[in-house]
Amino acid sequence: MKSHLFLTLFYFSFAGGPKVDELRASITRQEQRAFIKCSVLFGYSASKVYFDLQKIARREAYSHSRVYELYREFSEGTRLSSENDQSEGKERTATDDIRKEKLKELLLEDKNWSTFELSENLGTSTSSTRRLLKEVGAKKIASRWVPHDLTPAQKQLRADICDEHLQRYNADNDILARIIAIDETWIKSYDPSDPRSSHQWRLPGQSP
Repeated sequence: MKSHLFLTLFYFSFAGGPKVDELRASITRQEQRAFIKCSVLFGYSASKVYFDLQKIARREAYSHSRVYELYREFSEGTRLSSENDQSEGKERTATDDIRKEKLKELLLEDKNWSTFELSENLGTSTSSTRRLLKEVGAKKIASRWVPHDLTPAQKQLRADICDEHLQRYNADNDILARIIAIDETWIKSYDPSDPRSSHQWRLPGQSP
């Protein structure tokens, strides 16, 4: 009976009119979960399920990340019922907390992760990864070349060398003819191929 209802909704999803709009608005979350469950049994891909739900439920449809999450749960057998799980919100929060901590560790390890690479490491969709990045306050900013600051010891060494040269000059004015002066050249070790590839992730309070 349910499968017949879903096929009917899918058939009229391209149609217009008040009756179809009312029918679409009456679709519940449980019916969407049942649709995803049946689609897994039919062997449909997660992307097709999401696309079909967008046609059927429009604004009331599950988000991309939620459809993929439910699809994976039904596929792996961790969820068997389309009934609402009362502990679902709590479990999802706990899972997100674990992923947030792992995400922070990844960003502290390397600032040059792409969103796709982070998704691969976290085992989440790119949309879920972007949501987690926003929740931990991570921002991607353009890196810039910062000149090296001399330490006090390095500054003192240069002062000592200049003082030594001055003493040698006072003792022998011809010393200038025997000094070879060279310029220091700063060479970047990495030149990004495009501006976007030079952007790096920063957590709140993390130094650039």
